[in-house]
Amino acid sequence: MVKKNFIVGNRESAVELCIKQGRMTDALLIAHQDPGLFAKVRDRYLAQQSDPFLKTMGSVVKSEMFDMVTTSDLGNWKETLALIATYSQDAGTYCKGDTDRRKHNTTRILPLRFRVEI
Repeated sequence: MVKKNFIVGNRESAVELCIKQGRMTDALLIAHQDPGLFAKVRDRYLAQQSDPFLKTMGSVVKSEMFDMVTTSDLGNWKETLALIATYSQDAGTYCKGDTDRRKHNTTRILPLRFRVEI
């Protein structure tokens, strides 16, 4: 059924069948030409993962840096800072939020400041 749906251009049905059959890689490959469908499949895949690294990677891929900063392990603050510096376009805001969270064990993000207070 996956093959038949794919051949006639019914990507959404082909993707759903792949997911039901546990063929997430196939679903991602079929969906890749449709950005909206691909995002839905990617998000489903990431939601199923329990590996902390994949959760972090999901935050980076989906540009959810706020979530990453507020939920990251405070013991890994250097790793979080490196991810922010590498992938965020507004690194200063998140760096400040991360340092405040470590100091006060809060989850608030303060206004932009490019000086990281460690």
